[in-house]
Amino acid sequence: MITVAIGATKILTMNSKTTRQEAQAQAEKAYDQFILWSKRTVYVIIATLLLLASCNFGADGTGSGYNGEVYSPRNMGD
Repeated sequence: MITVAIGATKILTMNSKTTRQEAQAQAEKAYDQFILWSKRTVYVIIATLLLLASCNFGADGTGSGYNGEVYSPRNMGD
């Protein structure tokens, strides 16, 4: 039993077993919430990657290949 007293007045009395049970319940709730939000985050990341992959990650398909026509000289001294 934990008792906190100031002067002659008793302010707070807690049973350590009850406190442990409350702490255990709170820890389990926090863990469940952590797992829930972790799963949701992973699902959103996977969905985003699938969406990007379906759009070819924004690439237009031309790549960065060399196009000789762009650099070929025209109208040179005929």
